[in-house]
Amino acid sequence: MKKGALVYGLKIWLSAIVFGSLTFSTTFELTRDDTIPEPIKYIVFWALVASICVLIFSIPGFVLFYFSILFLSKKTSISKINRKLAIGIAGLVVCIITFALLLLVGHVNVSDSYFSLPYVAFVITGIWFYKSPAVLLTSRLSSEQQ
Repeated sequence: MKKGALVYGLKIWLSAIVFGSLTFSTTFELTRDDTIPEPIKYIVFWALVASICVLIFSIPGFVLFYFSILFLSKKTSISKINRKLAIGIAGLVVCIITFALLLLVGHVNVSDSYFSLPYVAFVITGIWFYKSPAVLLTSRLSSEQQ
């Protein structure tokens, strides 16, 4: 169960970092007024920079997210949909905390905080896209009983 929660959380967290950063840097590049000679290199460069920054600042958030997944996975009285909704709310709160820390530290202005939206969107998408540990546990138990 703990390994399942860790893998589930890592899939969501790393997917959000990679895809959120790519989405942000692509939209940022497409909305710029000036043109650059090689936009793909520019997008990849800023996606890597954004990924590294989000990775560093979101490690404490990932730990909180992991423990919330672990806690909610042990609740057998909660339905699968309600469990995913609760994990989604926990993920949203952790994302808000992560980017609020960036605002407090002074690395980001409030007007520039829109870059957190792709990250939050991919966290929520990942929660519903990947199989949760409770679903894995349930399917394992049902196959053992047959």
